[in-house]
Amino acid sequence: MANIGTTTAFYKVETSLSRANSEVSKSMERLATGKQNANAGDRSSYVAMADTFRLDFVGTKAGLKGGSVVMGYLETGMRVLDAASALLSRLQELAVLGANNTNTTADHEAINNEAEAMADEFNRLMTTSTYKGKNIFVSTAASEYVSMGGRNAEMTFGIGTISYTELYGSARTVAGGPSDTVSVNLAHLPSDAVAGHKVASHATHYPIATGEVYEVTALGSYAGGHADDARVQTMFGINGTAADNIAVGTQLTVQAGAGGADNDVQLTSGILMKRVSGTNVLTTDIEAVQAKVNTARVQAGSQ
Repeated sequence: MANIGTTTAFYKVETSLSRANSEVSKSMERLATGKQNANAGDRSSYVAMADTFRLDFVGTKAGLKGGSVVMGYLETGMRVLDAASALLSRLQELAVLGANNTNTTADHEAINNEAEAMADEFNRLMTTSTYKGKNIFVSTAASEYVSMGGRNAEMTFGIGTISYTELYGSARTVAGGPSDTVSVNLAHLPSDAVAGHKVASHATHYPIATGEVYEVTALGSYAGGHADDARVQTMFGINGTAADNIAVGTQLTVQAGAGGADNDVQLTSGILMKRVSGTNVLTTDIEAVQAKVNTARVQAGSQ
């Protein structure tokens, strides 16, 4: 005799109908009240917390992307500073090599030319280095902003611009080295300490710095053999009859303010001088710029 009773399929259908009836009831309740979450069973608090967490998550995720870009910038900046230090180290070598009377004229010229090339590369590196199309060096250290997420999560970054005007200046024609005129950007050539400087004309500019000591080695074709030019007076802070009695072998110190804004003077033809301050001037300039590079490296490292 056959036994007729409920089956598994019946219970599934019953469960589905009950669930559907419950959902219809909720929908009718929402329509009647005008509220999406009509009762606690709709878990409105859970949804609110989930939305808040979601905002925090996506904000932090985007902030991490921004932070990784900043890390790339800082690492690139550190590599630029490393390259700058390497160039300054080579310039220091050349400054010491150039300040020797053991060098021939050709030696002096080769040393000066390499120093100029190094200085030009240093200038290029410090003025054209970029990351993602933006300059590596900014006007003020840590002046750039990056958001690290919501809730005021932020930080500042940026490697400040390094000034190196004491080492590298605008292009000008100066007397120096084995030839009468040389176009240079390096403020002081490695061979300046021992090489003579013959001033060829009024149009020739002669770079000077306060406190440098020069020795007159020849007076050229001056009448009576005296260096009585007014520009000599300006350069060394002497005037009147004293300027009429400068003789070969006289050592003179450049006075403050000599040369004006361009930090150079023009002398009439015939004077031959040499700087007697050894390697101190150029190496002091190099060390001053290296100190600024070190400061910038600390800035990048701390960030």
